[in-house]
Amino acid sequence: MTAGRTTPDTTTTEQRRALLADLLERRSRAQTGYPLSYAQRRLWFLDQLQPHSAVYNVPLGYDITGPLDVPALERALTEAVRRHEILRAAFREADGTPRQVILPPPTVPVPVVDLTASAHPEQEVEAIARDEAGTSFDLVAGQVIRARLLRLDEHRHRLLVTVHHLACDAESVRVLGAEIEAGYRAALAGDVRRDPDPPMQYTDFAEWQVRTLAGPELDRLLAYWKPRLTGLPTRHLPTDHPRPPMQSYRGAALRFALPSDTVQRLEELAKAEGVTLFTVLLAAFAVLLRAHIDEDDIVIGTPVAGRERPELAGLIGFFTNTLVLRCDLASQPTFRQLVRRLWTEVREALAHQELPFEKLVEELHPERDLAQNPLFQVLFSYRYEEAAELRLDGCQVCPVLGDTGTARFDLTLSLARTAAGVTGRLEYSTDLFEAATAERIAARYASVATGAATAPDRPIDELPVLPAAEAATLAGWQAGDRVEIADALVHQIVARQAIATPDAAAVVAADATLTYGELDRLADRLAHRLRALGVAPDEPVGVHLGRSAQLVVTLLGILKAGAAYLPLDPDYPRDRLAYMVKDARTRVIVADPRSQAAARELGAAEVVVPEQLDPPGADEVSDLPAVATTAANLAYVIYTSGSTGRPKGVMVTHGNVVNLLAGIDGVLGADEPGTWLAVTSVSFDISVVELLWTLARGYRVVVRGDPPRPVPAAHAQAAALRATQARPIDFSLFYFGSDSERGSSERYRLLLEGARFADRHGFAAVWTPERHFHQFGGLYPNPSVTAAAVAAITERVQVRAGSVVLPLHDPLRVAEEWSVVDNISAGRAGISFASGWHANDFALAPEAYQQRKKLMMDGLAEVRRLWRGEKVARRNGVDAEVEVGAFPRPVQPVLPVWLTSARHPDTFRMAGEAGTGVLTHLLGHSLDELAEKIALYRQAWREHGHGPGDGHVAVMVHTFVGDDVEQVRELVREPLSRYLETSFDLIASLGETTGSATDFAALPPHELRALIDRAFDRFVATASLLGTPQGCADVVDRMKGIGVDEVACLIDFGVDEEAALGALARLASVRDITEERRAAALATAEKTAEPQEPIAAQLRDSAVTHLQCTPSMARLLLADPEARAQLRRLRRLLVGGEALPTDLAGDLAAAVGGTVHNMYGPTEAAVWATTAVVPPAGGRVSIGRPMANVRAYVVDQQDRLCPAGCPVSCCWAGTAWLAGTWTAPH
Repeated sequence: MTAGRTTPDTTTTEQRRALLADLLERRSRAQTGYPLSYAQRRLWFLDQLQPHSAVYNVPLGYDITGPLDVPALERALTEAVRRHEILRAAFREADGTPRQVILPPPTVPVPVVDLTASAHPEQEVEAIARDEAGTSFDLVAGQVIRARLLRLDEHRHRLLVTVHHLACDAESVRVLGAEIEAGYRAALAGDVRRDPDPPMQYTDFAEWQVRTLAGPELDRLLAYWKPRLTGLPTRHLPTDHPRPPMQSYRGAALRFALPSDTVQRLEELAKAEGVTLFTVLLAAFAVLLRAHIDEDDIVIGTPVAGRERPELAGLIGFFTNTLVLRCDLASQPTFRQLVRRLWTEVREALAHQELPFEKLVEELHPERDLAQNPLFQVLFSYRYEEAAELRLDGCQVCPVLGDTGTARFDLTLSLARTAAGVTGRLEYSTDLFEAATAERIAARYASVATGAATAPDRPIDELPVLPAAEAATLAGWQAGDRVEIADALVHQIVARQAIATPDAAAVVAADATLTYGELDRLADRLAHRLRALGVAPDEPVGVHLGRSAQLVVTLLGILKAGAAYLPLDPDYPRDRLAYMVKDARTRVIVADPRSQAAARELGAAEVVVPEQLDPPGADEVSDLPAVATTAANLAYVIYTSGSTGRPKGVMVTHGNVVNLLAGIDGVLGADEPGTWLAVTSVSFDISVVELLWTLARGYRVVVRGDPPRPVPAAHAQAAALRATQARPIDFSLFYFGSDSERGSSERYRLLLEGARFADRHGFAAVWTPERHFHQFGGLYPNPSVTAAAVAAITERVQVRAGSVVLPLHDPLRVAEEWSVVDNISAGRAGISFASGWHANDFALAPEAYQQRKKLMMDGLAEVRRLWRGEKVARRNGVDAEVEVGAFPRPVQPVLPVWLTSARHPDTFRMAGEAGTGVLTHLLGHSLDELAEKIALYRQAWREHGHGPGDGHVAVMVHTFVGDDVEQVRELVREPLSRYLETSFDLIASLGETTGSATDFAALPPHELRALIDRAFDRFVATASLLGTPQGCADVVDRMKGIGVDEVACLIDFGVDEEAALGALARLASVRDITEERRAAALATAEKTAEPQEPIAAQLRDSAVTHLQCTPSMARLLLADPEARAQLRRLRRLLVGGEALPTDLAGDLAAAVGGTVHNMYGPTEAAVWATTAVVPPAGGRVSIGRPMANVRAYVVDQQDRLCPAGCPVSCCWAGTAWLAGTWTAPH
């Protein structure tokens, strides 16, 4: 390291020469700067990826009571910044490499905010503190520390000091406090500090680190770390929300304390084992993570001070290093054994701590992912906290913890040992976790620590992860009510209801209305015929019927005959039905006159048509012999969808169904019988609730005549897909890519030939952008010129700008140019306006950069006025104001306009408010995230009264369509990777003017390549039309599903021009496939709609009080205003068969007059096993509690009870479970 910088009073001539040389070198360094330490490099890189972020702010707060001398405080801070060069460092790039440049010592102001007159000073203090902590630094300008003083009264102040992590770490906070303390004391005395300046500076450490970390020492460190971190596990903590494609670093934190007796016992354990308290607390954290991840190999990051050399102790700077601890929890150790095991891990890691984390990442070169940190996602820290970090003479100072509202990792557990005990701070990513989840994690950590302290020799599997309250909640959830089940059969229960209410309406359908008495008699009549055919208990009898009253009669008749019914939906494929008949060894099928011919082709020996039976005599019906059927016999057999192979027949007994009836009684039993609209196919077992529970309890059942498809989830998906496919969508071509290496005569060939193709083949538009000063998009500095060229060679296709950067231009000039395009094209012009995002572009209008969004919106309004023929005011050459308009007059009376949005929701909202379309892309946000923004846009559009329609959303997508997916990937990999690299280079060039992006070219080649490879994979998987026509059409369907109106196909990203042009025919086939699917969907909708009574009318006319449906169908009901209005009349709505989304649950709770129930049942259950009432105010929905006679246990792979929110299995027990499948009973 560099020797001390102080100079003695007497020096030799040679010493003076050396000092002069040192001075000259330092003056040179003042201009060129010093290298960054490895830790600083990573923070610098991350700052470039997320500019203007406060994630690496270190907020410090101090409540000061007493006669504070503000000028003395300012002098103290100024002196601290003078003595520690890092506090006046600017971070700038030189030749693509970041450097820290030490600026001259400034005066550090401490602005005072007077809150003495505030009505709510405490709230204002907290608001200002949050704002201060969340305000970013201008690192290029050399701003790494700032202070603010909030005056509450003459003797009460809050001092806010914020430091950037590039210049500070935890130990630096203590040093800074001592510096301010000494400087304040000297300032009060009117004196200067007598103690010498630090003998070295942080830049000396950075130079030393870069210089010495090489050769044998580096080899020694890597020899330990490389094998230690090979094959790291990839499973992460379960989260409440999907991980976004790029970390936003949004976060929050909560604080908690460990019980004092727990701390005392853990300290005793540490002492007994000869280890640190850090290791014991780390072991408890590893046990907690293991319970959540269900993995024995746990990876945790932990910070170390990095000041193992004594000369670093008194310096301010970022010395902290991060160690990666690989915690082995395998082989079921006791907690004490785990502590010993981890102590070995910790000691070895500390012995090799000189290797910076950043250098380790560079050497290991893990797969880079902007969505997460390399190597680990969870951090653990522990420190012994001093009583006070700042003392000011004559005042009492109390530190106040600051909060930046950010999170650097998924989860960070920071523990501090104070005189009072151990306090904890749990910081969590709000992109991933809800606050309630974080609170549970903190409580579980305290539970594990307490359990380990009480019984350190227990196996870690037996330590209590769940706090007592959570364990009690889980135990209370596990068992449904114990209900005694009568030894009765399903049809017998319905028959009793028929005796009780023979004249009450039982079934209402298109073919007949039946009372309970009539229903019972017709069922007996069919049973008589089936018995005559020799049907026996447990024998499946096929039901090949449409939705009618006869369907209900048939189900009961089969049960009365002692057999089991087997649904055979006439709309199923014949081969599938024939397989079911053969597999179930079905001899008899019941059909109606319309379906009997098809039924006879399925292979059964006998087809019974009830309408064609001779009426039996009264004696025949009344003298039916008894059938020896018990609760253990089958009531029905339903075949699964066969999604994992051949369909399997699931066997359900009378006992199963009667138990289900008792479970539904627990949900609905207190209701007065009402009218139930039965909408579910009998091939789906939830129809049992609609058709059998209802009739067993005296309900009037209205059978809706339009059957869903055979399996509800598949039907719902198919119906939703058809609804999606029925939406229209336009295809257009979009140009945005790099300048070609071809000669000038061929540079625009791809644009012009592509435009001709688009014009001939029914594409909607051709978009060209505005790009400046870079090869990336260098062909397109003026979209009005390229649009005019396209307009001149085409006849039909729309000619659009994607985009005009409006703040760079006078709106008058824009209106003139595009009026020309509109005339050349005979009214086909359109413009998407952008505010601009590249600072270098604003070399054309530097004064416009700061206000570019406002200028865009103001300019948009002015262009619209000019297009309508209005005039605007301008100053002429003699500075006189004149009114001028745009010529030539355009062809279109209204200019089609879009706003270009990268991904910010505000731009979507602004577009909706302004009544423009939206032009966006899929980079940086997923389809789900884009769907939310589109919904925001549509909402704003409607709220501001625009119309007709609900706006227009165009999405730019990288496109190349081929005949083979893998061939397409290989063909586009290199050009698309080069395209991405060029894009990165474009982004990096911004650093010269704004510091808002990094110079990716400065990355090591393997890191740059890893980033590009990762970006390529994300492009192909989530943001592109790169594949076969069918596959791309599927992607277009998904885009339709979120409300996209136009796919703008970007084709010029570096693929060979001939290949790109040749692929246009296959792109046209994607458009054709999409149109064919739309036509088929519309035809299906029209065909199925013809005979249907609108469900809204059926709900209204039948005065329906109860309904059960899938979430997909519920969403369709909400989308129909008339049906939605009828939901207000429902007393109960049961929703199940699919996951119930939170937003849908809230909408249903608001729309339904009664209660909404989320129903859940695993495959092994007879229909439903758990239920939950949806909260009236909406919110997250659980599967609820087990129903009658059901027990459920939430466990991990070792059958241990699991905390909520973890990946689990559910073990079920009770009397509701099925007898197995037809070929594999159990």
